[in-house]
Amino acid sequence: MSDAIVLRDVTAGYGTREVFAGLDLAVRAGELHGVIGPNGCGKTTLLRLVSGVLRPRAGIVALAGENVAASSSREIARRVAVVPQDTAPVFAMAALEVVLLGRTVRHPAFAFETDEDVSAARSALGEVGASHLEDREFTTLSGGERQRVILARALCQGGDVLLCDEPTAHLDLKHQAATFRLLRGLAALGRTVLVVTHDVQLAAQACDRLTILGPRGVVAAGDPGAVVTRENLAAAFGIETTVHRDAAGRPLVLRHLESSEGNP
Repeated sequence: MSDAIVLRDVTAGYGTREVFAGLDLAVRAGELHGVIGPNGCGKTTLLRLVSGVLRPRAGIVALAGENVAASSSREIARRVAVVPQDTAPVFAMAALEVVLLGRTVRHPAFAFETDEDVSAARSALGEVGASHLEDREFTTLSGGERQRVILARALCQGGDVLLCDEPTAHLDLKHQAATFRLLRGLAALGRTVLVVTHDVQLAAQACDRLTILGPRGVVAAGDPGAVVTRENLAAAFGIETTVHRDAAGRPLVLRHLESSEGNP
């Protein structure tokens, strides 16, 4: 299986603060790849590098073998869609109108949407189980409903790479599971899905492969059953855990509250 996303010897940061130094990471085409790690380890920075929003100071970020630095932002947007963590509405718009914003990268500035665009938007809403929200004002939707509409916008945008920043933040258990089922389904249909999350347990259960980031870069990467270990979680998060296995060999993580330091 070929690699859809490759970061090789990447150094990146903001101002005088260096987030990554010599980062290596690969995401295979058509997989659901999770990235977990503590606050401040660079999970969101990683997505910004892959989407071309942040350019590396050194090293290579490549999509399907092509250097992201050599592509325009519009070219990248046609290949990569991003689902941000913050889904707060800026304007009062119907859900269908929000989804249609994903088509803007495929038209000249100020062009009107076509019948094909509307059809693509409705199809995307259907993919995420949100067709019934088409005429609802975005500001009136629940957190889970907004998340599905924003995901539909990313699907409507097109491209074969989907980047998700904490897609289950603020969702209840039911909608967390539903979101990851949807992401798994998208990967099964050929999209490459890279998701960063704080939810170690859900990522370990749902993802094809995982990368664990720590304060000094990649702690481990590979099959969740191999990388989610007591030792790797301690190296990344600085906490003690017990890791069990379910019937399928997937990790089940139990955190030791009494061994944790600092505030909850």
